[in-house]
Amino acid sequence: MRSYIEQTWDKIFGIREAKRIFVAATRQNVGKTTVSLGLIATLFDTFRKIGFIKPVGQRYLVEDGFKVDEDSVLMEKIFKFNFSLQDMSPIAVERGYTEKFLDNKNVVDTAREIKKAFNHVAEDNDLVVIEGTGHAGVGSVFDLSNAAVARMLNSRVILISPGGIGNAIDEIMLNK
Repeated sequence: MRSYIEQTWDKIFGIREAKRIFVAATRQNVGKTTVSLGLIATLFDTFRKIGFIKPVGQRYLVEDGFKVDEDSVLMEKIFKFNFSLQDMSPIAVERGYTEKFLDNKNVVDTAREIKKAFNHVAEDNDLVVIEGTGHAGVGSVFDLSNAAVARMLNSRVILISPGGIGNAIDEIMLNK
């Protein structure tokens, strides 16, 4: 028997493939990873199989010879996902990445890599939490802003903003 939340989700989104939630923010360091952790931990009761991907990472570690975002490493350690860290973090933006892109020296088709990694993560999952990088403008120079990636993955977006009255509303309206 499917839960009430799963049935309601299907009515809203109308799809039977893995559901997608993209967590973005108006600024850096305002809680995307904390919200992602909370969503996954809370929704494990509803969705039996949950995946995580951070398509574009800025702060990375080298794991098994691959550059992977530190938030993906954290999620894997906490939730013990059974898919590769490479798929959880397909694009690591290292120092000089933008310059290489502008000089046409990036040979990787980043959109294809992100879609391929997402499909691997989503393959056996009911829900995938997708965590954006930095703020809304990060990645826009190489066409991988949070909005572009969320659109590419056909995902609904949760937009996080710092607290306050006027400022929070202004930031949400500027970034929607």
